[in-house]
Amino acid sequence: MTVSMTSFARIDFENQLVSGSWEIKSVNHRFIEISVKVPDEFRSIELAVKKSIASYANRGKIDCYLRINNHNDAINGVALDNKLVTDLLESIGDISSRTSSKISLNAIDLLKWPGVIRRQSSEEDLEKYLMQQLKLALKDFTRVRKKEGKELQNAINTRLLLMDELLTQIKVTVPSIIKATTEKYKLRMNQFINDMEPARLEQECALLISKLDVSEEIDRIAIHIQETRSALKLKEPIGRRLDFLMQELLREANTLGSKSAHVDSTRYAIELKVLIEQIKEQIQNVE
Repeated sequence: MTVSMTSFARIDFENQLVSGSWEIKSVNHRFIEISVKVPDEFRSIELAVKKSIASYANRGKIDCYLRINNHNDAINGVALDNKLVTDLLESIGDISSRTSSKISLNAIDLLKWPGVIRRQSSEEDLEKYLMQQLKLALKDFTRVRKKEGKELQNAINTRLLLMDELLTQIKVTVPSIIKATTEKYKLRMNQFINDMEPARLEQECALLISKLDVSEEIDRIAIHIQETRSALKLKEPIGRRLDFLMQELLREANTLGSKSAHVDSTRYAIELKVLIEQIKEQIQNVE
């Protein structure tokens, strides 16, 4: 599946506790880089936000912003876990009754005990609500990435079809190019027929034909085109795979160009390289 690394999503939210918005935007990047900016009073959810984003994306430079317009400060208080305090006091009394020494524990010591002080449920509800809204924003963010990825895939497939057409033209043209070029060289070498043995003439012609024969390059280009089409159907991230395939295609196209001894084959090689470069530009945004 082709997914774009470029995307943008924004969702506004409001309830009795808070109002604001989540904004997520991303651009292409070799790896995944996540930046989260939240108001200071919500720094506790920053790590959870990064983990949530990472579960939706594999590559790209992603910036996420939490903007708060209104926040009910009444939820910022703390509460005691009365049951835990009661249990602690009972345990202390039980231990004291079993030992000869009396255990002394003041209120500050009790407050330091893990879990005695807890946030009010409304604050917990607030963070849960913010994470739920983030999930909605991420779903829209992913929808845009997939939509743009589909457009990228269509653009790549269009150019792959043009490359298929060029290969067909090359296959049709190359035999006539080889024949015409061979005849031209034979006529030229006939001028030196007295100084060259017939066997040597045939050898030179055979060498010329081998240099003009680009069937192996054509076959490898066709294979790489098919591999590119197969990669576009994979469900995993394919950006790096496509980049490697374009390097291989460009290498074969350069070899094809270097073996060209005719204006038509040279033109075909140039057109192939132009199409490959266009695909390379497209896959810069593929995850």
